[in-house]
Amino acid sequence: MRTTVVLEPEVEKLIRVLSLKKKLSQFINQCVKEHFKNEEKKRLKDELAVAYKRASKEGKEIIDGFTSIEVEGWPEW
Repeated sequence: MRTTVVLEPEVEKLIRVLSLKKKLSQFINQCVKEHFKNEEKKRLKDELAVAYKRASKEGKEIIDGFTSIEVEGWPEW
């Protein structure tokens, strides 16, 4: 896909310095891929945090639901 990207002059100067060894399109592709990869990591991290909190609450409800355990026959330490 071909597209036109308009960069601010300050950004253009920085990109030119960073992309001297590569073509500009390669540099932009690399940056965009990295951006999407980071966004996916963030999304997965957020989902994991929500799942962990939900599992933690469910685990507490299960533990609270247990009655005392019989310890008859077990050695006293």
